[in-house]
Amino acid sequence: IIWVGTGDRQLADANLHSDFELHPVEIPRKINEKYYGGFCNDTIWPLFHYFPFRTVYDESYFDAFVAANNLFFEKVKNLLRPGDFIWIHDYQLLLLPEIVRNNFPEADIGFFLHIPFPSFELFRLLPRTWRELILKGMAGADVVGFHTNDYTQHFLKSVKRTLGYRIERNFILVGDRLCKADAFPIGIDFDKFHNACFSQNAITHKNKLRTYLLGNKLIFSVDR
Repeated sequence: IIWVGTGDRQLADANLHSDFELHPVEIPRKINEKYYGGFCNDTIWPLFHYFPFRTVYDESYFDAFVAANNLFFEKVKNLLRPGDFIWIHDYQLLLLPEIVRNNFPEADIGFFLHIPFPSFELFRLLPRTWRELILKGMAGADVVGFHTNDYTQHFLKSVKRTLGYRIERNFILVGDRLCKADAFPIGIDFDKFHNACFSQNAITHKNKLRTYLLGNKLIFSVDR
């Protein structure tokens, strides 16, 4: 398993697991500020989460987004071997599937979006050029995955309305090939966490806390 992600050269020397190879992509600071801090987190994140009033439209942000996706490809292209499966993740790399496809037409590519895909009414607030490149980028994959069927249908509608591609059920005809969009829900192991609170170990710790915090108010918070 080869993992390609942002990082510095030292990451390549990290021996984290014998089954993994780490290949960092070094993105110049000036590009990264407008790519990750800019387009990813000030444009895509708020718009895709239905906060259009917080969305920033800056051409230089999108230029940096394009540049960063190409930097990822420059790393990936030197690692690809025949028969490899390429799994691309999330909104930071929306353009990468098509970039890989254009250079490796026979590649097996999957893409998964870990955030919502908004309704077309929200998505079309992006400039048309950006919308087209994002949708073509995602449709460069063989399979595009989302958390819910609603997100899948929003994506398909945006493809049809923006690019005019033919769509049959969840399949998009892209030139002479098919791209499938579908929902692949993921979540926690519910039984594991539900039953853990009834384990003897958890009960012992809970009783210790009750004794130690007697007479005090306890506020317990868990984030991601």
